[in-house]
Amino acid sequence: MVLDLRSHGFGDGNDFSFWALLFGGFFLYISYYGCDQSKIQREMSAKNIDAAKKSLMLNGLARFLLVAAYCGMGLLIGAFAFQNPEFMSLIPKDKVDYMVPIFVLNYLPHGIIGFIVVAILAAFMSSLDTSINSLSAATMSDIYQRHIKPAATEAHYLLWSKIFTVAWGIICTGFAFLVGNIADTVIEAINKVGSLFYGPVLAAFILAILFKRSNAGGAKLGVLLGIAVNLILWLGFPKISWLWWNLTGFVSAVLFGYLWSLMTQTQELHTEAVGLIKDEYRKYRVEV
Repeated sequence: MVLDLRSHGFGDGNDFSFWALLFGGFFLYISYYGCDQSKIQREMSAKNIDAAKKSLMLNGLARFLLVAAYCGMGLLIGAFAFQNPEFMSLIPKDKVDYMVPIFVLNYLPHGIIGFIVVAILAAFMSSLDTSINSLSAATMSDIYQRHIKPAATEAHYLLWSKIFTVAWGIICTGFAFLVGNIADTVIEAINKVGSLFYGPVLAAFILAILFKRSNAGGAKLGVLLGIAVNLILWLGFPKISWLWWNLTGFVSAVLFGYLWSLMTQTQELHTEAVGLIKDEYRKYRVEV
């Protein structure tokens, strides 16, 4: 297989082109490891900043080995499938994700199957509980505590945190029944939905850190418009790789957010100046 560097994924229908993976993947992982609530809450448990940095570094090294391991497993099982037509016939053409579980159930001893099932359930739990907990924590701190019940007891907040956790679990379970046709594989579907939001979320942090004249209103509007741009690309331009959404959402959110910040600041300065002129005029009339 020869990597075609001319394939860019920006209209040629190739979702996994080199340039889309390079630029889109770059912004995707910056946003995930730098801004995602489910990731940051793990780093917040570290005893200090140095420990959090070491954790991220170890995560990067370990992730490389992990990705190499499951890619190698996929290659081995894929080669086995090509050499065994009977096994290949068991794999649904539109459900290539079934290849590994079908291999495990039909070609491995039952004791090993049990260990693998336990490992899969443990892996699911470590990801699902993190995601649901982050949704519950964000709902509690950003909506409930700030706008609904700003002054309550810790016991009250703990109770509602549990309620939000159960509610988000039900919502996520229901949502799982609606997203089966988003992509051919689970990993692609997860990253496709994430790419809709990762770029705009990263833009909000960049606006806050690097642009001194940006404000909260601009950041919020930028995020919303960045997501809107990605939705337009998803629904109206299916030949553009979803990996590019991480870049298009980021650029759109930064541009819209910063321009809106400048416009609103100009209006605020104008209003303030008019108010000062009126005050001075009133003082002048009183003195006269």
